[in-house]
Amino acid sequence: MVEAALRVGDLKIKAFAGAGKTSTLQLVAGHFGHRRGMYLAFNREIAANAARRFPSHVGSRTMHSLAWASVSLSLRNRMSLQGEPPHELAVTGWARWKCGQ
Repeated sequence: MVEAALRVGDLKIKAFAGAGKTSTLQLVAGHFGHRRGMYLAFNREIAANAARRFPSHVGSRTMHSLAWASVSLSLRNRMSLQGEPPHELAVTGWARWKCGQ
């Protein structure tokens, strides 16, 4: 696996849980010297665990955080509207439904 990664450059590992994907990528990262890399995880806990295990030149984040980082600041600001607590939404929705009858 290390030889293939050194030869090709980009690497994608797809395997079942517990098959050793992270351990394999750690081994590869160690052989790449200080070349930058990125470990993408499905959730924060896995990303945080990987950040502790990988060398500093390998970033670790969730796929969602990578996508969110690519969103423009103006769009992020529009998406950060003040939310309403669920109980207030339920009352508001009930009142609108009741008035519509």
